[in-house]
Order: sequence, then structure tokens, then C-alpha cells
Amino acid sequence: MSEDEIQSKEEISILPKEFPRIFGLWLSQSFSEQANIMNSGIAELEKLKINPSTAASMKKSMFRLDEVLIGLTTAKEVRITTNEMGSDFIFSEPDPYADEENKKLLQTLYDINIDNPLTKRFKAALQHRLGNGLAMVHTYSELLTGEKDISEAARRIAGEIHTASNQLQEKLNPIYQAKKIGVKKGDQGIAADFN
Repeated sequence: MSEDEIQSKEEISILPKEFPRIFGLWLSQSFSEQANIMNSGIAELEKLKINPSTAASMKKSMFRLDEVLIGLTTAKEVRITTNEMGSDFIFSEPDPYADEENKKLLQTLYDINIDNPLTKRFKAALQHRLGNGLAMVHTYSELLTGEKDISEAARRIAGEIHTASNQLQEKLNPIYQAKKIGVKKGDQGIAADFN
């Protein structure tokens, strides 16, 4: 199939502005502990000069994860493009007032849900961007833990990265399986609802 044929079958959905903002803030809140462990571990592996190409690949994957969170929380508009190749996010330019708007959204937060057809596209784009990036970090850290020619410190760090990536994947799985995704005000800030 040619690129023109794929583009002609492309469908673009625009997400309601509040949903990606609040969902992105929830993801950031929910993933911060594991993401910090992974970023710190990758930086330590780089300092130890353990398999530089592997560390660089993991760092690039983490950058892609951060890029999604930043895009969801700051873009003026978030679109989901769906074609024969799958789904992905398209982030517009950052909104210069995003921080102020996000603070207001958090103060006046109400239940925000996306409907079933849009949920499928959102989950597919999320899985493409977050799932694939996370899978790379997970796989590389697993390979490093089994490598014989690295120090015990490097093996420990790789194990911590691997554990954190497992925990993130466990947090993402309910999202991928949900029929409906929603965010609402919770006791500890933002709560997500996956039905």
C-alpha cells in the first residue's frame, strides 16, 4: 500500500481540550516515581559507561515518554491520527497559558470522559507512544541484568530500571483494556476511571 493510499484512509480526531490536559497531569502524577527511578538509573549507567548504545536507546525512549506527557498537558490542540498503520498523537504548538489553564482545571475539575470510538483511538495512540517506548527500556534493562561482563552496581541499577518499567506497565494495562476512560477529582488530586 502506498503512502498516499494510507493517508487517504487516515482519520483524524480532535480531543476535547480538557481531557488530554487532565489525563496527562494524571499520568505525570501516577508515573513520576517510576519515571524518576528509570531516568536516574539510566544516567548512572551512562556515568558507568556500561554499554553506551543501550543507555542512549533507553534515554531516547524516556525522552519519548516525556514528550507525550508534555504534549498532552501543554498542546493547544491534541489530535489522534488513525490509519492502516495504527494510531498516534499529533500535538500542536504549546499553549503559552497551559500552566495557568491547568491550575484552573485542577481547581474546577469535574468528571471528564471520552466516548467509546474515541477511547479506542486514544488507547491505541497511548499504547503506540508509551507502550513501545516503555517496552524498549524494559527489554534493554532486562538484557543488562543478565549480562555477565558488567559490575554488580550496574546489574543492580538495571534491575531497578527493570522493576520500575514493570510497575509502569502494570499501571498502563488497565488503560489499554478500558472501554471508557475518565478523569475526576479524587482524594489525592486527580483520579482516573477505567471501565
